[in-house]
Amino acid sequence: MDIVTAVQTRTFSEEVEEIEKLGGVSKMLEMMQTNPKTGVNEDSLESRSHFFGSNEKANRPLKSIFVLLMEALDDFTLKILIVASFVSIIVEMIVAVDHRETAWIEGFAILCAVIISSFITTLNNYQKQE
Repeated sequence: MDIVTAVQTRTFSEEVEEIEKLGGVSKMLEMMQTNPKTGVNEDSLESRSHFFGSNEKANRPLKSIFVLLMEALDDFTLKILIVASFVSIIVEMIVAVDHRETAWIEGFAILCAVIISSFITTLNNYQKQE
């Protein structure tokens, strides 16, 4: 089992047992070639990095703005609002005989609100991932 996976799956008491199996904290510090008061020697950093490996996190690939926009539009409420806006436009255009030239405004306003909300969510998510 990978050390990182083992550490993530063990409980605190299991961690204490593992340290005791190694011979306690002092033995563990000796195995890691470190001093609890002064830390590691700068001369050994390269060899330590080679032996113990790097502790840097791997970079996650960034999602494109298009993918983030599609994720934002995947919201159930926004889907309902999009359908409602088109239904509103269609029904008003059919029913409204005397004010047909302005009948589409209410449905279009709902659609604009959905677009603005989606773009704001997309931009927030894009900024968070950097």
